[in-house]
Amino acid sequence: GVQTCALPISTGFPPAARHGAAAVAGFRVAEASPAAAARLAAAAPRGLVMHLSREDHARISEAIHAAETKTSGEIVCVLARASADYASAPVIWAALITLTSPWPLIAFTHWPVQWIFATQLAVFALAFGLLSMGDIRIALTPRAIRRMHAHRAAMEQFAVRGMTRTSGRTGVMIFVSLAERYARVCA
Repeated sequence: GVQTCALPISTGFPPAARHGAAAVAGFRVAEASPAAAARLAAAAPRGLVMHLSREDHARISEAIHAAETKTSGEIVCVLARASADYASAPVIWAALITLTSPWPLIAFTHWPVQWIFATQLAVFALAFGLLSMGDIRIALTPRAIRRMHAHRAAMEQFAVRGMTRTSGRTGVMIFVSLAERYARVCA
């Protein structure tokens, strides 16, 4: 599945339904409705929810509320750390490095085949370990693939959050994926 880290700023419910204890707490989610809370719980895997300072959260909420008072649109923001885990990139690159590693050993040493094979295994383990680091793993993934994953995650979040089922179909979602440096407005 997609490893998105969602920050619910708004539930997508009409502004009148968003007032009360949940709005005072700064997170207008749980008390809006049980269905909205269930959708948001499904959309934001545990342990991956991004946290903003209360001041940042309040500023964003106020901006959304101000925008919603001027339009019939129901706005939701989703902030994702990454749209995918890109686990295949380190494996592919480590395999390519490993496949090229025995040739210099064959050409310039008189090592037995077993030593060369053991060296290949060590090279794979080392390359995989180094290339699996977060920023490196993402940098190794071609830009087109990163954009494809981010686009897919945005469309999934739009559907999971029920933006297609809003009254009058006026749902608007602002999706930002930090790792891919990708932003999309879905309506």
